[in-house]
Amino acid sequence: MTGPLPLVWDPEEIQRRVSLVEPGDGEITLDGTLQVKLLEAGDTTDGRLAVGIATVQKGRNSGLQHRHQKHDEGFYVMSGRIEFSVGPDTRVVGPGTFIMVPPGAPHGFHNPFDEPAVMLVTFSPSLYVGLFREMAEIMRRDGSQLTPQADVAARYFTEFSDEYARTPVDPG
Repeated sequence: MTGPLPLVWDPEEIQRRVSLVEPGDGEITLDGTLQVKLLEAGDTTDGRLAVGIATVQKGRNSGLQHRHQKHDEGFYVMSGRIEFSVGPDTRVVGPGTFIMVPPGAPHGFHNPFDEPAVMLVTFSPSLYVGLFREMAEIMRRDGSQLTPQADVAARYFTEFSDEYARTPVDPG
């Protein structure tokens, strides 16, 4: 991380901090039935925001709902359809739909349809990027598919649950 911008902005410093990701670039963290390609991992934003592209292959089921304690997660459907659930409510959503999930809300998605779905995803702050990187390493090492790993998720203030958080969410 480069640290916060100074009170007096230097145009050269600002230009140096600009991030441009060309088509075909980005960091692939997960690759399989759910591919997550990071466009901004939080390096340019000092951890305030991460942005990626999630491609959900046809038939992919994310399994259990999960909730986060310390970050918001946004989903903008770019193509295909997704069955998205928040708590007990499930909806089929398509291109142009945006879903913002606050801390404490259980959510999940899967693609029971005949074509892949692509979503722009945001994480604020960017700490959840570490979970994708760690899960990708486990998958590479073990040659396994993506499966819920409660111990890994807990390190990123995430737990598998279909219930709303009942205690205050720690924003810090």
